[in-house]
Amino acid sequence: MSVTLCRFTAVTRRCIYWRRLLCTDQASTNGQAETTHQHTGNTNDSKETDAEIIKKIVDSSLPFVNQYGWSSQAVAEGAKIAGFSSAAQGLLPRGGGDLVLHFIERCNGELVEYMKDGKKNEDGSEKKTSQFIQDAVQFRLRMIIPYINKWPQAMGLMLMPENAPDALCSGAVMVDDIWYYAGDRSADFNWYTKRAVLGKIYYATEVYMIRDKSEDYQKTWRFLNSRFHDIEKLRKISCKVKEGCDNANQLFSGLFTTVANITGINNKGPRVW
Repeated sequence: MSVTLCRFTAVTRRCIYWRRLLCTDQASTNGQAETTHQHTGNTNDSKETDAEIIKKIVDSSLPFVNQYGWSSQAVAEGAKIAGFSSAAQGLLPRGGGDLVLHFIERCNGELVEYMKDGKKNEDGSEKKTSQFIQDAVQFRLRMIIPYINKWPQAMGLMLMPENAPDALCSGAVMVDDIWYYAGDRSADFNWYTKRAVLGKIYYATEVYMIRDKSEDYQKTWRFLNSRFHDIEKLRKISCKVKEGCDNANQLFSGLFTTVANITGINNKGPRVW
């Protein structure tokens, strides 16, 4: 098994486990209100957890993204609107990178809620696995439409060394959640293959989407639909280890190169987000 695939599988399993454990611990801590912080300048003059403050800042910052991009300036404006002093920005030390990451986490949470109730068609019949997954991917991609003009910048930020590990974990958790709610309980090598293929489909469609100018992104949804023959094939896959390694290598090198070219991260010279 190649070094790339070994690292991918280990990191994927690890980040999914720790991310879910962290979320559980955080929910428990927030529920018991064990840790609170009082920030000078909060017009509500109340004690709130870091998670609550971050949520308010992120929610208030998003309306400024189309004006200032995914940047520290957008975060600063959001903090002001939320009623916090400039000191509260320290909860998002990576500025625009943290803003993107918290937006992604919020979207992934909304996706889970959608999938819990999205297993049936309008007529009450059960959705096929491929249709359920395709609907979930489209639902998730539609969340970036309000910020589509600035999304190439967000994708570039997620490739930066300080953001890439968290971005990888968020993506791994997202595709794992989709397969989980689609009913997948595989425990063999296909576990990795299915998630790698779905990740490839999602990010390829995301790249296609930021260039799509058709009405309601109809070309993007046709592109997505055409990719889902891969999902149908997954039921019949008997994946060889060598083939899986080759696919993983091609997946990560290809996606990184494509996104880097689109976002301009490969261009020489300073980048100002």
